[in-house]
This record gives sequence, C-alpha cells and structure tokens, in this order.
Amino acid sequence: MKTVKFIIAAVLIVTSFSQVANAQSKHKSDVKNVTEAAQPKEHKCNTKCNAAAHNYLHGEKGHVCTDACKKNIKES
Repeated sequence: MKTVKFIIAAVLIVTSFSQVANAQSKHKSDVKNVTEAAQPKEHKCNTKCNAAAHNYLHGEKGHVCTDACKKNIKES
C-alpha cells in the first residue's frame, strides 16, 4: 500500500512540474508575438500622395496621429 501511495505522489509531482514548464513556455511566446505586432508597416503611396508630400496612413512609418485620425480609429 505504501508503494502505491509513493507512486501516486511521484506522478502528481512530475505532472505539476510539467504544467509549470508549459505555462512558462506559452508566456514567452506570447511576449514575442506582441513585440512583432507593434512594428509599423512601410509606407505605400495612395491616391492622396503627390509630388509635394506623402499621405501616411495609420500604422505606417512616418505617420503621426491627429485628432481626426483618432476619430477614424474609434469609428472603425
């Protein structure tokens, strides 16, 4: 009977260690994905761009948010 209790205790301990390792590895991968998503995209010229100036859309490199931009983000 003591050996059965010892085996059950050993299995529970090993299972708890593996669950901690899985939780830590998932957290590390989530952090990596968040930093990749924050990078702005390269600018692609659109119909509002001309020879004098470019029109940078939200999320592109070079874009600076204004009040009008923030209103458009909330509406969509």
